[in-house]
Amino acid sequence: MAVGGYLFGGLAMAGQPLLGFLLALVVTALLGVINGVILVSTGIPSFIVTLGTKYLYRGLLWVITAGTMLQTVDRLPMYNVLNGRLEFLNQFFKQANFRNSLIWLLVLVIVFQIILSRTRFGNHVFAVGGNAGAALGQGVNVRKVKILCFAISGLMAGISGILLFSQYYTVRVASGDGMDLYAIAAAVVGGTLITGGAGSIWGALIGALIISMLRSGVVLMNISFIPADNFEAIVGVTIILAAIFNNYLRNRN
Repeated sequence: MAVGGYLFGGLAMAGQPLLGFLLALVVTALLGVINGVILVSTGIPSFIVTLGTKYLYRGLLWVITAGTMLQTVDRLPMYNVLNGRLEFLNQFFKQANFRNSLIWLLVLVIVFQIILSRTRFGNHVFAVGGNAGAALGQGVNVRKVKILCFAISGLMAGISGILLFSQYYTVRVASGDGMDLYAIAAAVVGGTLITGGAGSIWGALIGALIISMLRSGVVLMNISFIPADNFEAIVGVTIILAAIFNNYLRNRN
């Protein structure tokens, strides 16, 4: 997210927003490819790979930017296209702040749900996640599928960074820190198995909405022993309970 935000924001501030947009997508996708190559080349768990490269990429970004926060006061038209306010919705709800990112979110959800459920690649993703050995025996290129999944993950993180900068006009090296926990929680709450082989994009979207509702609920209820800045504890409990519930339902079925 931070890399995507810096690339897009820096070039947009230099008068090249379209170039920044394209470069941010390409670079973040390539970073995802690197993750995938490390995984298939070494065989170490994907969680270890992404945890390690997360800090590696952030460290490299810190060196390149000297830890400087990127910020602008310019309001380019492209920012509004990417993540401006949806006034036609906001006028119906008091103090609402619906933004264009909602439209892009829904478009991406529909596209990737179709890819996952209606294409050969999506079928291969489920096969590799469920049993990589069996998928390989059926002729699936397991290494290619894994690398493509990591590339897509990097690409989506880059898009998130672009949308973040388009809304707040600022990006830091630490931008996106902790979002990996929320992403895992959203997927698990939405029915995705951590072990692989089952899940849906719609489910992940519902999981993300539930996590957001939990956060809002914690803030509004003002529970003394659960401060809002310790919401990660609630997310951790949610992940464990959702994983247990998912396993229970699948074992029962």
